[in-house]
Amino acid sequence: MLSFLNGTMASATQRFLSFELGRERHEEVRKIFGTAQLIHIVIAVIIFALAETIGLWLLYHVLEIPEGRLNAAHWVFQCAVIAFMITVLQVPYLAAIFAQERMGLYAYISLLDVAFKLLNVFILVTTDADKLVLYGILNLCAAFLMTLIYVIVCRRIFTECRFTLELSDTKVKEMFNFIGWNLSAHLTSALNAHGSNILLNVFLGQQSMRRVVWLWLLQVVFKSLLEITKLPLLHRLLKHILRVILRKRNC
Repeated sequence: MLSFLNGTMASATQRFLSFELGRERHEEVRKIFGTAQLIHIVIAVIIFALAETIGLWLLYHVLEIPEGRLNAAHWVFQCAVIAFMITVLQVPYLAAIFAQERMGLYAYISLLDVAFKLLNVFILVTTDADKLVLYGILNLCAAFLMTLIYVIVCRRIFTECRFTLELSDTKVKEMFNFIGWNLSAHLTSALNAHGSNILLNVFLGQQSMRRVVWLWLLQVVFKSLLEITKLPLLHRLLKHILRVILRKRNC
């Protein structure tokens, strides 16, 4: 769910960056990037406020959690909230890569993300600590490392990826409205898919975990396949295969 929202918010920011890049107004691109950073900081703060109020109420008073595991669930929830906030702050850098059409770079960084998650699985399997709490901590560490990689790479490659306080009131309002509506639309779709897990937990208890795990596995497999198809090497291989097929048909 978090990666899904991350991509949709990045596409919204990319719209404004791509428009100014097409006009070759690099100073405006830098201002838009700074504006996008400011907007996503506000979004991260709003998410934190909602999670620490409504989210904690759901955790303690609505969801059915096994006896003795409430404390562990609390720490996993806190790690998930912080990880979500970190990934939201990562969005402008992801949008800059999309706007510059550096999809090869994005694919390689995404493979690092998959590698971090595989490493997390290995640590979970080989460690005797509380696996639920450890899972939350490892996810938080992976989110922090991925955001750090995006920040370092984008700041070194793209000159416009610098925070600036030179903001335009009209541009801030326009971007905030567009990103806000875009986020609300896709958040509604995400809640429609994942909110059913909460309802199943309320009415069916721990039996609903099978469906949650199954959906999570499907998302991981789908995302991994999607990232692999973006590799330039695979693109060249597919083009070569298509050329061979066309030659055989012409013969």
